Amino acid sequence: MAISEKREPKIFISHSSRDIDFVAQIVILLDGIGLNQTQIFCSSLPGYDIPIDTNIFDFLKGQFLKYDLHVFFIHSSNYYESPISLNEMGAAWALKSTCTSILLPGVPFTGMKGVVSSGDVAIKLDNDETEVKDKLN
Repeated sequence: MAISEKREPKIFISHSSRDIDFVAQIVILLDGIGLNQTQIFCSSLPGYDIPIDTNIFDFLKGQFLKYDLHVFFIHSSNYYESPISLNEMGAAWALKSTCTSILLPGVPFTGMKGVVSSGDVAIKLDNDETEVKDKLN
């Protein structure tokens, strides 16, 4: 694939499967603004996930190569305990994907680690409602 070739945009929600209740609500929000299953990749939700009989790592690599991904990192203690999630973060950083960090309730800004740090602007879901709505806008 030529570097200058324009790739179709897609949202990739990088998360721990243990945080599926929060992630499902984010997908509902994205659906509500008009995105569909072809525009969102979320490995834990049926219809947005990895097809059967597919190697997860090959599929993820293909997503990064085929699409212009905007990655949503869903920060939680579960996320940082997941080697796959941390690999996704590293891949997004190495491939210079655009990213948005979302901190689940109870995760402080100082809890952001790795190539995404506490100095990066993020959406903290348990902040003031007005601020969260402003950041989501």
